[in-house]
Amino acid sequence: MTLRRLLLSVATVGLFASAAFLPTPAPAATAAQRDGLADQIVFGNPISDQRHELILHHGKIITGGLRESAVRLLPLNPPADNGGYLTLTMRTNPVKRNYITCQFWGSDFGLERGRLILSCNGKQVGYQVQGDYNTLNGAENAPPAPPFADRFYYVTTPLPWRMTRGKKTVHLKIQAIGREWPYGSYWKQYQRVQKLPSLAMYRLFIHTNPFFVPPVGDQQATALPPAPVRTKPGYSAITRLKNAVNGYVRGVLRNKRMPDGMNHLDVLAKAYNTPWCLAYHQRAVLQRLIADIDLHAIAATKAANGHGGRWQAFSNAGWSTFGPAADAICRVYHDIGPYLHQEVRVHGKTLPRFKLWGAALRSGRDYLEYHQRTYSNQCMIVEYNLYACNKALEHIDPALAWPEPIALHYLKIAVGLAPYLGSRTAHGWQMPYGNHYTVVTRAGLTRELGYVATYGEIQIWPYRMWRLSHNPLIKKQYEKIFLARTLFRYPARDRDGYRCMRLEEVIGWRHDLYPSIIAYGDPSTGCMMEAAAALGMSCPQAVGYAQQCLADNQFFRAEQQAPSQFFRGITVLTALSVPQQYAKVAAMPAVPYRLPMSHGQKNFVWADPQDGVVVIKNGHDRLWASLYYRAQGGINYLARIHFTESTMDRLVTMNEQCRFPSSGMYDIRKNWTDVNFRPGYTRQDHAQQAFAGQKMPIPVLPRGYKIRAGRNGETSQEGPYLGRASFYRLHFGPYLIGMNTTKSGRYNLHIPPGVTQAEDLSTGRDIKIDGPPVVKPQQTVVLYLRRQIARQAAN
Repeated sequence: MTLRRLLLSVATVGLFASAAFLPTPAPAATAAQRDGLADQIVFGNPISDQRHELILHHGKIITGGLRESAVRLLPLNPPADNGGYLTLTMRTNPVKRNYITCQFWGSDFGLERGRLILSCNGKQVGYQVQGDYNTLNGAENAPPAPPFADRFYYVTTPLPWRMTRGKKTVHLKIQAIGREWPYGSYWKQYQRVQKLPSLAMYRLFIHTNPFFVPPVGDQQATALPPAPVRTKPGYSAITRLKNAVNGYVRGVLRNKRMPDGMNHLDVLAKAYNTPWCLAYHQRAVLQRLIADIDLHAIAATKAANGHGGRWQAFSNAGWSTFGPAADAICRVYHDIGPYLHQEVRVHGKTLPRFKLWGAALRSGRDYLEYHQRTYSNQCMIVEYNLYACNKALEHIDPALAWPEPIALHYLKIAVGLAPYLGSRTAHGWQMPYGNHYTVVTRAGLTRELGYVATYGEIQIWPYRMWRLSHNPLIKKQYEKIFLARTLFRYPARDRDGYRCMRLEEVIGWRHDLYPSIIAYGDPSTGCMMEAAAALGMSCPQAVGYAQQCLADNQFFRAEQQAPSQFFRGITVLTALSVPQQYAKVAAMPAVPYRLPMSHGQKNFVWADPQDGVVVIKNGHDRLWASLYYRAQGGINYLARIHFTESTMDRLVTMNEQCRFPSSGMYDIRKNWTDVNFRPGYTRQDHAQQAFAGQKMPIPVLPRGYKIRAGRNGETSQEGPYLGRASFYRLHFGPYLIGMNTTKSGRYNLHIPPGVTQAEDLSTGRDIKIDGPPVVKPQQTVVLYLRRQIARQAAN
């Protein structure tokens, strides 16, 4: 990204700015204009289609949900990256920020339906994947399940201010494009062809109030009755899981060739200690495990030599080095004593096995110390494997091991109990973000850079750290991280229509699936009982959430599907514990706790100022907001919201107010259309970015923060402070949010005109508004305004 200094009359100023807050005349008197509606098209209504000059290219009108008309864009023949498209003209408000909202049916889904790309006046609005401005369908390609069954949902995003200011109309194009696989290394792997007709679009609205309310008279579904509970599978899923694990272990033992990676080593060691597994205390298994560790250690002596070695080319991209072998050694060290002093032939010489293993363990540990990772999940993997290498050294060659306090410090870094200092170098620690940055927030969320969903579900790593270290501080932090993640589950239905809880991902930085995966506990391994079995009645909430999973019969469903993930070693490792964990939890007494967003649970407000996240449950309203949303290089004034009610769902990207001290530097938005933080791929139509050239200010950075050169010639890369404001103000319908992210500043929360009373959702009390409330350091204030006043004030 290119940084450009702006000459200011003062060195540092407090900015309280947003393109959404502009001087405007009083709204007109009609009901539609009071609600901010500038125009709408009802697809399939001949008069509405003609009035908006609708032209379909490979599209068709259908009858969809609630017998309403809608339009689908069709794949080409033969199928290509792009499908059909439509064009139309719509009215806008020439003096206010305009938003566009598309209406979809929540039972309409399918990976191969692809995405919908919006263009305004010939330029693409936003990005195809992982952008701060999203696709028109509002999310990435999701798992095959209805996102909001039998009801409508609405996707809202801002239109470019420069294209609507002073204009009464805009020309729009909506293009169908195939789904993507973000990790593809070449175009055809990354971009898939459009195979099926697109999602059906029912209505398209242009309006000025980001809290979109459908016009009076629009048909809406009623609230669904309680979802039924699954009747199958039952306990037989555990029997099939055991058979699958035994099959995996049997396959490893029969394979005469050493597997490429090391994950099977930890699996064999755990299987050796698991009573129901065929490998239990089998000498042949122990001997195979030792032989494979020998082979990996010999290979390691060729590939690596301390922190200057080539572990990255050898094993698991350098994240684990000899860690899986170390973990295996720690699991079976009581039984391998007689083997440690046996002579092993290495490169024409012989040496005791403990010396061979010790050299590999030391090399792997030292390499990881000098090759740290920044993102929370990656940092945890690195630090765990570093600690495991040192712990194994304690068992087999103590002279090479660090003292426990030194090794434990790396686990504290990984779980946010100590500052992240980056990699060790010949000149000391890197400290890329200063000396106060932690990879886990004080509230218990990971930092990447803000809230992430599936990649933030990392409870397995703090759990393993505690298992290996037996340290009570690590256990306490594991519990905090687990409980923080449970706020991001919401009641939904699975693909078959049964009751379940899903992971909130709409507001995520890394991905924004809609719907996301089913989740009660840690979904990253398919195990729902781990926290309850580990923490027990010392954390009754974990027990209650596990009992809820059992009551919904989603636990057996998850374990029935687990073998399909056995290509991931950690999934097999987790599966080995599932039968014992299930038995332990099933025997626990019933507790009243259920996941916080479940039906019938108490209202609450929860916030994490370090990640810029707010979570609200207020009656039937459930709201997740990321105030600090995908602002990798500069402050973008954008919030991302998932707001769900019983009869409709909203996926919203909207402008917000931000306050911060300016550094005088700006990040200039590039003319990229694939991803907003790198050039990505260029489509054949060479689309141009409607937001290109936008200046995004960079705040004053913490002392010690280093702006680094990027991979594509830009002056800076993404960073945890480049786009973070000191204070956020978000007014979304009846909700007014003020968040102070600083450690010492105080900010006034501006109240909309005409509001004299509000409910403080943190306390549940009505308060009288006689001036702007003061938001203290690290505090978040959430006021619930009366709906009528809130709607008037928003306009």
